[in-house]
Amino acid sequence: MLCDECKQNQAVFHTKIIKNGIVRTRHLCEECSKKYREEDSFLKSFGGVDDLFSSFAGLMFGDSDSQRCICTKCGTTSDEFIKTGYVGCPDCYRAFEKVIMPAIGRVQHDLRHVGKIPGAADPKAEIMAKIQRLRVKQQEASDAEDYDEAQRCLDQINELKKSLEGGKKDA
Repeated sequence: MLCDECKQNQAVFHTKIIKNGIVRTRHLCEECSKKYREEDSFLKSFGGVDDLFSSFAGLMFGDSDSQRCICTKCGTTSDEFIKTGYVGCPDCYRAFEKVIMPAIGRVQHDLRHVGKIPGAADPKAEIMAKIQRLRVKQQEASDAEDYDEAQRCLDQINELKKSLEGGKKDA
């Protein structure tokens, strides 16, 4: 998609502005988006999008000296990640795990995936997710001394494990 302003470069920034109930979508290249950001008084008050994100990221990820690290594969530092929100390569997620995981926990209130699994996903993954949920439910029931419910959960877990083992034999 070409830039709405210069109509020459590839659009990389896509914004939707709602003013007086009218929705206006703009697709801008990097150069035109810089001009647009400079003109936008709201973003000016924050010093621009980069500074706005940097302020937000500082709150989310913290900027403690003890969390500073460098990705050994691409050389991206945790400070760069915190400032921009961008990682340099897939290995950065492992390198910055101590920075990223607490932030995810604060945002999502948990580190486990509990949402839907895409239909094209491996059916075994869905069964494993059910087993994981049942284990949590079993532990909660056990903590609450509801041993009947804990046993029901365990029985369901065992049934699901059998269905997984049956699928492995067929494969």
